[in-house]
This record gives sequence, structure tokens and C-alpha cells, in this order.
Amino acid sequence: KSSLNAVKTGLTGQTVLLPTDDVAEYEQHMLRYQDDFAPVGQRETDLVCSIAETAWRLKRIPTLEYSIYAVGHLELAQDFEDHDPAVRPNLIQLAVHLKYEKQIRNLQLQEARLVRRRQKEIAELTRLQQERQAQQQQEPAPQTRPSVPLPQNGFEFSNALASQPLQCLDNNDG
Repeated sequence: KSSLNAVKTGLTGQTVLLPTDDVAEYEQHMLRYQDDFAPVGQRETDLVCSIAETAWRLKRIPTLEYSIYAVGHLELAQDFEDHDPAVRPNLIQLAVHLKYEKQIRNLQLQEARLVRRRQKEIAELTRLQQERQAQQQQEPAPQTRPSVPLPQNGFEFSNALASQPLQCLDNNDG
């Protein structure tokens, strides 16, 4: 628990999965990214994991923003009870925005940072996969031996050798 004291939103740092997150849903999310991108090798796998983690963090932002406005609305609603009911919701919305402007701006900055990171990693993964596919196309196909008719006995050694008795060394013969 104490290691998560500094974790507030889970948008930064090493902790991706918060205690309130659904572990099974997170695992399915990660598997879908593995299936979609089909990484080969450690570098591609690491990029796919990072892309999936970034997407998981991005998915959290709208909920956080909504939560800020919901808490702020509950907190500030009574301040506007005497105002015209037609403009009251807008006044509350503005007051919440002004009061929590720093937190909302921070969410927007984190979102922009995460989107740039995801775009950069997808571009890198695409480049790696294209290089790998180009290299696979340039590699010569495995050579197969030309089809040669088999001799009468069905083996690829001469008929003269096939007619000689097989001599096995006995352990006592040295």
C-alpha cells in the first residue's frame, strides 16, 4: 500500500494498473494488442506492451475529467442556489472549471504526452515490422534437393554397396 501513496491518477510513473482497475479486463486489453500487432521478437513485444499500457492510461483520462467535474458540481452547487435556474448549470460548470483549472490542464497535458508517445511507438513498431518483412522477402527460399529417381533398392547409395553384407563392430572387437 505504501508504495502506491504517490500514485494519484496512474497516468505517469511505473504503475499502470491501479488497485481499482479490473485485472481481468486489463489482461484482455493486453492480449488484444498482442493479437492485433502480432509482435515477433523482444523489441516488437516491448513496443506492443508499451502501446497497450499507454492506451490503458489514455482510457482513464475521460473518467478522471468527469470525476473532477462531478465532485466540483457537488461541492459548488449550493453557491448558485439563488441564481436563475436557466443559467445555474453554466455558472456551476464555470466555477468548477476555474477552481480545478490546474488539474484539468494537467490532464490535458498528460493526454497530449501519452498520445504523442503512442504515435511514436506505433511508428517505431511499424518500421521494425516492415524491415523484418522486407528482410524475410529478400532471404532466399530454402533450397530443396532436385528430384532424382531412386535406384532399384530405394536408397541413395550404389547398388554395389547395397549388395554387401552389413558389418557391425562388436564391442569385443575393439
